[in-house]
Amino acid sequence: MLRLTHLCLLLLLLCFLTAAHENVSTSPASPVTLLDPDTVVKFENELPVPLEIHPQGSTSIKLPARPTQVWMGLRDKKGKRIMTKAWGFEYAGRIHSPGPTIRAREGQPVFVQWANELPGPHLFPVDRSIHLADVKDPKAVPMVIHLHGGHTEWKSDGNPLAWYTRNYRETGPVFEKRIYEYDNSQDAATIWYHDHTLGMTRLNVYAGLFGFYLVGDDNEDRLIQEKLLPAEDRTFVAAITDSLFSSDGQLYFPGWRDQPPSPVSHEAVKVNWPNPSHLDEFFGNFILVNGMTWPKVSVTPHVYRLRLLNASDTRTLILMIDENTPFVQVGGDGGFLDHPVKLDELILAPAERADVLVDFSDYEERKLTLRNFGPNVPFKGFVEANDP
Repeated sequence: MLRLTHLCLLLLLLCFLTAAHENVSTSPASPVTLLDPDTVVKFENELPVPLEIHPQGSTSIKLPARPTQVWMGLRDKKGKRIMTKAWGFEYAGRIHSPGPTIRAREGQPVFVQWANELPGPHLFPVDRSIHLADVKDPKAVPMVIHLHGGHTEWKSDGNPLAWYTRNYRETGPVFEKRIYEYDNSQDAATIWYHDHTLGMTRLNVYAGLFGFYLVGDDNEDRLIQEKLLPAEDRTFVAAITDSLFSSDGQLYFPGWRDQPPSPVSHEAVKVNWPNPSHLDEFFGNFILVNGMTWPKVSVTPHVYRLRLLNASDTRTLILMIDENTPFVQVGGDGGFLDHPVKLDELILAPAERADVLVDFSDYEERKLTLRNFGPNVPFKGFVEANDP
């Protein structure tokens, strides 16, 4: 019998950068110091595996959005875990941030109540000078969930103007219903849900209001049975995000005039701007996968299926694996491709998904690193528009 030794695939996504904010909605009384990513040990913690929900019949799933504290891999000087304030969805007695993975089937409707139980105020600075969810209570946190890539009837689509505050005390002008229906009239695909609130999507998603939604079908089952796709025990979902942290281990989002800008983009709030203000883009210098900073995962020398999501605000990922290990892309945003495509690098723009196979058969007892070579600026392609 062949004895397989686990191989450790380290999920490093390099950022050529350096460093975040106390989770409050008013400007901190004292200047914030940003956490240096070089002070954090990488590849020490296991990749978190999101809880899976398998809906049955016409019973609706209730997923209340609530505040929580999660461990993102940070420790204090004494080695004690630092708990970071975030938002997530409660299910089975626990708040999950990012949210749980919902498993759906083609043609079988799923009903979800995305209940808003966020007490406010917001964790991050809210610029109220822009086109925004028009809530009367400035401390209330509006939310609405969109199924990104789903075939969804309009009342359940998560329109940015269909927002609602805690316990539906205030609702947006196109709010229609509390329980969303997803009919799943589509092929197998890796899709995802995320907050979609007008003027606040960037903040609510950054806080943790997102998760995977995997649609399966008979064709996917056949591919697995015929061993053209790995089984579920050799499949991972991986949501990749970038973040900033304050020196006390809390998520930080720039926006206040007297607080530090991102050390990656350096864009700061100017004197004549509202305080707080929204900025053109967001770049962090910590990479998280499923909510954990620079995790690792152990695999055996086999082919694995990686269902990848770029859930970053602005950062486009250009992913490569050590030793020129290829990706074989079998699916994209809309489901499976007509034919597999072998790639040396994989490009994922924000909100984009890729379903890829990676063969680790030749790497027994070795360590590989998944690296990001994407730029620290908004991605405009590899060729300038004015080039011949």
